[in-house]
Amino acid sequence: MIARLIERLGWAGVIAPIAFTTAVTGATSGAVDMSKARRLLAQLSIGVSSGTIGISLRHSPNTFSSDSSAFATALAITGVTAGGVQRQIELNAEDMPAASRYVFAVLTGSHTAALSTILGANLITADHRYDDADLAADNLSTVSSIASADLLR
Repeated sequence: MIARLIERLGWAGVIAPIAFTTAVTGATSGAVDMSKARRLLAQLSIGVSSGTIGISLRHSPNTFSSDSSAFATALAITGVTAGGVQRQIELNAEDMPAASRYVFAVLTGSHTAALSTILGANLITADHRYDDADLAADNLSTVSSIASADLLR
């Protein structure tokens, strides 16, 4: 039985903080294997913004984001112009198209001026389908977790 939140809601993907400029207009997370997760939560954090930023989830039958497609009912948050805000999208594994197994988070940004910048980051957590599933090992080589001692023993 999984007792700690860091075990129950494992990190499954990430887009590290990125500065969107006129040259950088998008970023994609690694593939998240939904055969190992019940649910997925994509969280967008926006820092400074002088443009528009959005996040969407896409699905694919393989681990290549270039083969990904939008969901029939879009899972997206678009048109965010304010800085210092957070947004979330949740996906249930049952809502995956039959031919797809993997999910990607895609951040996009657009700018109103040549020198405008948007700072955005994405963290994907997932509820493990199986107690021994290790989503972070599949997707994140940079993850490190620390849990406090179990005080309820």
